[in-house]
Amino acid sequence: MSLIKAPKLEDLRPINYDNEVADLIQRRRYQILVHSLIYYELDMNLVSDSQWAEWGKELEKLQADNPEVSANVIFADSFRGFDGSTGMKLPYRDEQILKIAYRLLMKLPPSAEIDDAIYKLRYMVARTPAEYDRYKMKSHKVAQPLSKPVQKKEVKQVESKPRKGLLGGPRKSHS
Repeated sequence: MSLIKAPKLEDLRPINYDNEVADLIQRRRYQILVHSLIYYELDMNLVSDSQWAEWGKELEKLQADNPEVSANVIFADSFRGFDGSTGMKLPYRDEQILKIAYRLLMKLPPSAEIDDAIYKLRYMVARTPAEYDRYKMKSHKVAQPLSKPVQKKEVKQVESKPRKGLLGGPRKSHS
């Protein structure tokens, strides 16, 4: 019996949309995030810079042409204003992105560079909370009951007595 609950397979996969444009926007966002992680954190390149730039330009155009659809796809806040020039400021250290990158590297033929990258990913800690979890919760918000306001306790004022000197007599004032 295991104490650690294994995640469901559907939690490890991207969200399925009914709209083809939304699916493409999501795919490009994930590709850019995963390959930004591999480039900036693992010092590797699995795709050429020109391929990455092509994905970035395509995503930029898709988001500009379909702002309503783009706003409802995962990582919408992170890609707002994305110009396709760099992925450095994107949240590529997201928990789900780390898992996708790990699975991608595990499928590649073994080499010293790949093994080193897999080792780094295995022990890398996500810097940002999983966007996937926030995205799922945002669409299923439950109204929380309002809590009662906290009453402050009344503090009694204590009369201050004049302080005494060392030998019990009143202190001398030095004016």
